[in-house]
Amino acid sequence: VRTDNGLEFCHKDFETFLRDLGIKIERTSFYTPELNGIAERFNRSSMEAVRTMLQDSGLQPRFWAEALHAYVHTKNRCSHKLTEGKTPMEIWSGHKPSIRHCRTFGSLAYVYIPTVNRNKLQPKAKIGILVGYAVNRRGYRVWLPKERKVVESIHVKIDETKNGVKTLFGKVKHYDYAIYQLDQNLNNDSDCRAQDEKSSSPEKPSSLDISTWIRLEKPRKKAKG
Repeated sequence: VRTDNGLEFCHKDFETFLRDLGIKIERTSFYTPELNGIAERFNRSSMEAVRTMLQDSGLQPRFWAEALHAYVHTKNRCSHKLTEGKTPMEIWSGHKPSIRHCRTFGSLAYVYIPTVNRNKLQPKAKIGILVGYAVNRRGYRVWLPKERKVVESIHVKIDETKNGVKTLFGKVKHYDYAIYQLDQNLNNDSDCRAQDEKSSSPEKPSSLDISTWIRLEKPRKKAKG
């Protein structure tokens, strides 16, 4: 196993666990990610997928961790030519995984409300947006905008024909992820707002008195004979 020098990989218990399994430990040099190219390339591919998923769903950048978890969950169930058509989950567990539960990220979702938590006149479901799959159980992770929280449940009805953000908020907002945080900081900066307000109302330029201008002729140089 080749790792960088992160403290999570330099722990004594982790090293003992690998040695007991007969796994050799290698560490890269400081500030040299090129020596761990496979892991770094996967990080790049993962972030490119996260960016695409957020843009397509219209969700804000703060949902990047949910998108990353959903991507890795799906990636582990996809075959690759270098693994002879087998998926990472199949190589790890020896069983071919099912993908029947996979759904489109950002779809409109309805989470069932148990009868003990509602009366006969209340709705049977809460409306939300699909943001991934449950971590330690079977089910889905759904963002409930009204309650501002993510819940896990297996009793979820997903409508992949409808975008959750567009259905609940009227339109999909495509954020510019490179300058999103910068814009937020600038909008919250009182000094910047005051400067913008000042620059937005320029002073009236004073009139020029052109009668005081005098035209001067530039002297000509004599040509050398």
